[in-house]
Amino acid sequence: MITNNMSIILYITGAITASMLLQFLFPRTFLRLANKVELEDKAGLFYARHWGMMVFVLGALMVYVGYYPAGQTPVLLAVTVEKVAFVAMVFTSLDEPLSRALIPSALFDSTCVILFTLSLTGLA
Repeated sequence: MITNNMSIILYITGAITASMLLQFLFPRTFLRLANKVELEDKAGLFYARHWGMMVFVLGALMVYVGYYPAGQTPVLLAVTVEKVAFVAMVFTSLDEPLSRALIPSALFDSTCVILFTLSLTGLA
């Protein structure tokens, strides 16, 4: 079932993931509105913008391989590794206000990890 609908799953999850382009373009505003975080530190803004661009690229690749399934395996592996790392970072530091603000994103990424792992292993 998941494998048969993988293109649609990739379009939707890829588009949501690619929305992090907003963090690259408007880091202060995005972080304030999405996560209730005020970030003025230049180094912090640099890394927030970089992270936004990297996540955007992964989301764009997800949409791309929705159209061209031949590249799905390497892209899904890379995306799954990134999402597992993010989920682990959030859920191992819930004593931090930022991590608590990122719980919805971590839950979304957890769902993606499950779907992508099922697809990669052929269990779906």
